[in-house]
Amino acid sequence: MASADGEATQPQLVDGVQVVEVEAGRMGYQPRQIALEAGVPARLVVTRTVEDECSSQITLPAYDVPTTDLPLGEPVAIEFTPTEAGEVQFVCGMDMQRGTIAVVS
Repeated sequence: MASADGEATQPQLVDGVQVVEVEAGRMGYQPRQIALEAGVPARLVVTRTVEDECSSQITLPAYDVPTTDLPLGEPVAIEFTPTEAGEVQFVCGMDMQRGTIAVVS
């Protein structure tokens, strides 16, 4: 989750991979803001917790991550390497729910 002051969630570093757990739930994506370091492999582990059709898929267009199905209650790993500093979005299959990744170098 984002901190109380609105800062982005920091990843855990696991075997050289930045890992963040994300919930696709009733209020959209939690956390909605994630901070990642450029050039370090990343893994978003997304778990859908509601039967809402909007939350049944996720995509990360900036890194050519194809639309990925999110089975209810099953964690799905999405792997990519952020390449340069800036902000990118991850979105649901209907392009309604959004989250932001702040990439720092």
